[in-house]
Amino acid sequence: MATSLAREGVRVSRWLDVDPRKQGRILHGAPVTAPDDMRGGAEKILVTVGTRGARDGIRAWARRAGLREGEDFVCVT
Repeated sequence: MATSLAREGVRVSRWLDVDPRKQGRILHGAPVTAPDDMRGGAEKILVTVGTRGARDGIRAWARRAGLREGEDFVCVT
């Protein structure tokens, strides 16, 4: 995904991951942080979910964080 975004001129500023083992790493030049570190309004968020049925959990988390689907984040996969 990072390569495709870069080809279109989109720079990834950060990756969010629920796996604590991945948090703190650098991936494609951007830090990997915990989802709770994200705040609405600052950045556009593209959500890609690799686990079947997990999108509902992401949406619930986003609502609790004050994020609005279509404005603050978009599910892309």
